[in-house]
This record gives sequence, C-alpha cells and structure tokens, in this order.
Amino acid sequence: MRITRAKTAGSGFTTSEALTNIIGLLSRSSAHHGGVHSSVETGPEQPAIPGDFRSSPHLTAELMSQGCLADPQSNEDPNLAVHQNDTKSALEISCGASTTVDAAWITDLGLTPVVLDYLLDKFRGMASYFPFVQLSETWTAALMAENRPFLLLAAVAAASSKHCHLQDALTRQFKESLSKRVVMAGEKDIDLLQGLLVHLAWFQFHFIPGSQQDYLYVQIAISMVIDLHLDQEAADLLGQRTNLGNIYTREACRAYLGCYYISGIITMSSGRPNNLQYHKNMLSCAVMLQQKPEFETDLLIHPVTKVLQFAEEVCETYRSEGLHGPCLYIHAERFTTRLEDWWSSLSTDLRNTG
Repeated sequence: MRITRAKTAGSGFTTSEALTNIIGLLSRSSAHHGGVHSSVETGPEQPAIPGDFRSSPHLTAELMSQGCLADPQSNEDPNLAVHQNDTKSALEISCGASTTVDAAWITDLGLTPVVLDYLLDKFRGMASYFPFVQLSETWTAALMAENRPFLLLAAVAAASSKHCHLQDALTRQFKESLSKRVVMAGEKDIDLLQGLLVHLAWFQFHFIPGSQQDYLYVQIAISMVIDLHLDQEAADLLGQRTNLGNIYTREACRAYLGCYYISGIITMSSGRPNNLQYHKNMLSCAVMLQQKPEFETDLLIHPVTKVLQFAEEVCETYRSEGLHGPCLYIHAERFTTRLEDWWSSLSTDLRNTG
C-alpha cells in the first residue's frame, strides 16, 4: 500500500523531517508560509481562485463559472440520500452527545457547502502530514456542519492557506468558537479535540513570534484527553473490551496519539514541560491501527509515535548529561544505532512519504 505524499505546501510534521529534526533536538516546523497571494493557481484543471473572498459575494457561483467546482445538481446520485443518512448516523455516534452545533460562521462568511467541500478535499490532500485526524470521503461539509462544526472550521482554515483573507477570518472565528465552547461553556468532546489538534498541527499559518498561545492550546487539548478518558479508551482497546470496528474508538486512539505527538513537538522545541507523558499503551495502540488501517495514513502513526518517543529520550539524556557529559559520546552511538534500526524497519513506501 503506497501512501501518496500531499502536494499542498505546509506542515513539517512528516516522518522524514522528524528524523532530520532529531539531530537538532526537534526544532519547530521548517516549512515556510506561502505568503500573501491575490490569486491562487490550483493546477491545470483548476483556474485561479480569488484570494480575497470579501470581494466576491457570490464565491460559489464564481468558482463554478471558472470550472473549479461542479454544479451540485449535475451529479445527483439516487442512492446519495441513503448513503448520507448512514454517514450522518456514524458521525453522530462517534461524536458523542455533547456536541454543540455552532456553524453560524458559514453563513456569516458567505461560504456555501460547495465551497466548503472544495476546501475539505484540499484538506484531505494534506493528510499525510498529520495522520492523527482524518476525514472520511463520505463526510460532506453539510454533515460536518451538523455534527463536527469545530473540526470543519479547523479543517477549512488549514486548507485555505493560500486565501489569506479567508484564512484570517476563519482563524478569528476558530478562536471565538474555542473561547465560547471551551472556556465559557466548559464543553469537552471529540469534535473540539480534533479541531484543536488540526489547528495546532498547522499552527505556522497563524504563528505569532513570542506568543505562548500554541502551548496554552496544547494544555487545553491535554485536559480534554484526560476528561474524555481517551487513555482509558486505549486501555480498553488493548484489553479487548472494545474493538477497532468502533468508529469512536479509532478516532479516540488517533486523537490520543496526536495529542501526545503535538505536545511532544511543541514542548521539546520550546523547552516547556510536557504534561502528557509517554505510556506504553500508546505504541500498542499505534500498532493496532497499523495492522488494521482504516486510512492509508494509519500506517504512519506507529513510526511517527515511535520516533517521537525516541526523541524525548534523546532530549532527556541531553538534559541530564549536559553538553560535556562524560557518557554523552556513548549515548550518541547508542542512539544512532537505534535510529538506524528504526529507519530500517520502515517499508519503502513509508520512507518515500518524506
């Protein structure tokens, strides 16, 4: 099974860059921000899209007229309604009972389901950069607006990086929704956690030098992992009290591992304390996802988790030994051997994802 590398410019959270960053004690993402563009070339089949959504009050019609988007009425499937109902039921089950529907921003920004589905497709193309939150092909914007509004918001914000005005508006809406739902209302659910992880995974799009916001968001995500008992969900899976056929269990395991990954990356690069420590169940869960993958990117989760756990051990050894520790050279040789073994254990397809 070959994992296709995303063509979207973006995050540094890839297997090969994780390998490179270990030598430098995992610095922040080296991926560059594309800058401000007045229009975006999306490929030979897709004409340029206006960069300033505010100057295009009928964005959907304009994209359709340019050939970027298909007319939603031209591809009606007689079985689509039944299929969408099944998908909606699965989303409702996996999301839990506490999701608050708050998708007014869609109307406020003049975004239609057609435009949102276009952005969701772009986000799916970014999946290999951060495999811990995945969107099924059957998850439409309309369904997500009902059952995963926060994840929808985070996903389209990440996917709109080349539409700077739109992304800025979506990012402001993200912060407002997070404040209302988490800080003021005290909500905790998988929708909020996944949306927060997506926002953190692509934080370079809204990174402010000197700001501690990313670390604060990580602490919110960790508190959700604890309050939602995702560590127990992982333990139940390993104890065969639940199985990977359960949609929520798969999403919970990915989110648990994704929070550990994000927390590790940000705390190692900033020198701040990591409040989500490695647990042996993490790698075991990653192995189960690897053995029974729902998405191709599930194959990435185990090697990425393993190399991060290794990187944390490197950092801890460096902190305890110091720059001129007498055993540092011995540790370096040992770690080099382990890193080479890790690399050798990867399939050719996984190596080529970098």
